[in-house]
Amino acid sequence: MAIDPVNQNSYQISQERGYDFVMKNFPYTIPDSPESENFVELSTIGIIIHSTNHTNETEKCSLYSGAEYPCKEIYFIKNTEILLRTTHVVHRGLDSLRVVTNYGNVSICKPHEELFGKIPKDWAYNCQDVTLGLEHDPEMSKVDVNQSASVQLRLTSPLHCIYGNDTVILEWQPSKNSSCMDCVSWKPERLYFNSVKFEEPQELIVTRVENGDLKEMTPVFHGGGYESVFADAYSIYIE
Repeated sequence: MAIDPVNQNSYQISQERGYDFVMKNFPYTIPDSPESENFVELSTIGIIIHSTNHTNETEKCSLYSGAEYPCKEIYFIKNTEILLRTTHVVHRGLDSLRVVTNYGNVSICKPHEELFGKIPKDWAYNCQDVTLGLEHDPEMSKVDVNQSASVQLRLTSPLHCIYGNDTVILEWQPSKNSSCMDCVSWKPERLYFNSVKFEEPQELIVTRVENGDLKEMTPVFHGGGYESVFADAYSIYIE
């Protein structure tokens, strides 16, 4: 990794032939977006944003094992802006994992400008932000015929503002593996989130109208950069 402490740019090439950029004033950002104002990490596996907003620093997330950790942490070398380690809790279906990424700084110097030519100009529109996700409570609901269950839904991080639009529309569809596509109904048909109210829970009412093997509902995202999210990881499970 090469780091320019003056201009606050850094570049890394990994043994897996991936590449990674961390800097403020990242090129090709969407005007007035969070990425245009904060530190951004762009890599072959995702994007994170470093901010001075610590409103969520005490928020805890639980793993499947029952252990609790801060949902997101960013560590820097003391008295510097040099990234040392990041941690975040991610949800994969019914499982929750704590992902830790360590950064080894091999040299501190001004990276050659040619290195930054690898940054794709359309990254803000086409790269997947690994912080984008959906949380629902409960993870699994038991719903008998003619009975309903309430599910609280919220987004895990601010969404992207694309072409001036910071709205995510959330819809649902029966799992492709279900043979009974009409066994369950839900209201409302769609939910709306924006970058201001993304953490405020919204209620989805799920009703079983007939017996069948439908055990999973998959989200469908529109807008805010969520089209690239792996939707199956955020399915609602029904028994």
